[in-house]
Amino acid sequence: MKKIDEFCQKYADRLIWVFISVYIIIFSCLCFMKYRSFHYFDWDLASDAIVLWNGVHGRMLYYPFLDGNIFGAHIYLIVFLVTPLYAIFQTPLLLLFLQSLFLGMAAYPLYLIARSKLGKSFALVIAAAYLLYPPLGFSNLFETHFDSYAVFFLFFALYFFEAEKFWKFLVFALLAVSCKENIGAAIFMIGVYGLVRRRSARWTLLPMALGAAWFIISIGTLVPMFAKSMKVKLNSEGYMFMEHYGHFGKGILGIAKGILSEPFDTIKFAFTPGKLSYLAQIFAPLAFTPLLAPSALMMAIPLFMQNLLSSKWTFTSIHYHYTALLIPFMFFASVLGIERISRDAKPFVKKINLKVIFLVAAVASSIFLEAPQMRLYEIFR
Repeated sequence: MKKIDEFCQKYADRLIWVFISVYIIIFSCLCFMKYRSFHYFDWDLASDAIVLWNGVHGRMLYYPFLDGNIFGAHIYLIVFLVTPLYAIFQTPLLLLFLQSLFLGMAAYPLYLIARSKLGKSFALVIAAAYLLYPPLGFSNLFETHFDSYAVFFLFFALYFFEAEKFWKFLVFALLAVSCKENIGAAIFMIGVYGLVRRRSARWTLLPMALGAAWFIISIGTLVPMFAKSMKVKLNSEGYMFMEHYGHFGKGILGIAKGILSEPFDTIKFAFTPGKLSYLAQIFAPLAFTPLLAPSALMMAIPLFMQNLLSSKWTFTSIHYHYTALLIPFMFFASVLGIERISRDAKPFVKKINLKVIFLVAAVASSIFLEAPQMRLYEIFR
């Protein structure tokens, strides 16, 4: 074991790219095979591809499924960055590759975060656990979603937050919010986390202002404004996805009031047996280490609420993409949780044992949850 640890310590900076490359190649192949066998049955891949195809052919942002501007459903500013590339490769396969690329590459900023806290070999273990993480694999194979790119951007934002490189942090925070309107809430919480860390105003007030402004303007103004132009009307509130929270009230303010005014009912709804099972499935592969860094995990509260309070069961299933945005904050908190164990329990627990425990939890959970990463033998046989 000592020799393996020394080998990883020596070559970790190279091995991480081997791991990432293997992941990207395998999942790109899996997605291409799924596409060629007509197994993309939902409308997400089709809607992403048609929006880009329309943009290349003179109807920028036109969304035929709702007969209007895509911003009437989601604010995907990232479309403007992807469209030029789609103009060169006009095929849905490009989107499948890009999703695998961004999700795979996200292991690198995670590795950098963990390396600065735990050393190279443990960082390599955590990056490997990320690439084996069941919700990651399921999300990668379930259609395509522009907000999946935000996993990469959020990891880098968190890395530069830790490194205290403000302008780089700001760039990646802006790239993250460009992927979807709800990501503003996560950026707001990074500012709140900055308060906990006693950072200066630019690390606290600016992310809070940026995140809150983007979230409120997007959901409260931009989406309803573009939704009016849609010929297909799904609801009268302007933001069609509010229907998933209609059991709490009507409209954004009504929903917020319902959640806060009946806290016991809210808790009861959020923590049903099925949803507790969902939480176990996303925490177990990380050996529940994120719970040891609650201040860091706090950043994911809006995203947890989005999933746990929704009436749509797919929000609390690891087999869909709704867990993807939680992943950067889960792993960030995991790194800090492990750092805490390593520091506080140093006389009793050796780091090498922690590595083994963490890796065993990751592999065992992936096998138990039948993650795609652990079922390759079935797919390629």
